[in-house]
Amino acid sequence: MFELIEAMRIEGVCAEARARVPADLPQLQDHFPGALLLPGTLLIELMAQTAGPLLEETGDAPRWAVLGLVRHASFLAPTPLPAAIELSAEVVRREPSSGVARTEATVEGEVRARAELVFSLQPRDPAWGAAIAARDARLASWLAAWEGE
Repeated sequence: MFELIEAMRIEGVCAEARARVPADLPQLQDHFPGALLLPGTLLIELMAQTAGPLLEETGDAPRWAVLGLVRHASFLAPTPLPAAIELSAEVVRREPSSGVARTEATVEGEVRARAELVFSLQPRDPAWGAAIAARDARLASWLAAWEGE
């Protein structure tokens, strides 16, 4: 799913990202045939992929953000595919072991979903080295893509 985010910007306690979801993803072909819609769970995932790196980057010590709870999720309109999605996240609370972000997904200027996401912020375990390196490379790519626009 990380391949859907194309660019990201992190400034202080806020992040913005852009994602593009094509209509030809095999896993979405049965949601709903003839009128493909983006599942709400995927909108939550994209919002988490925006908020997670924001919370990881805002603390003093390197942490690994793991989504733990979705609060106050609202799906305000369906999202037909293909879709270009603008995502935003703002830190509500950040502590050494947890963080909360307010998130929103917008398509063509219309808010499609909002949620408050709670993350567990885990110390970066050396056993996760490959996953952390992949995450760091993805984030660097997203940040560079935003700067290049």
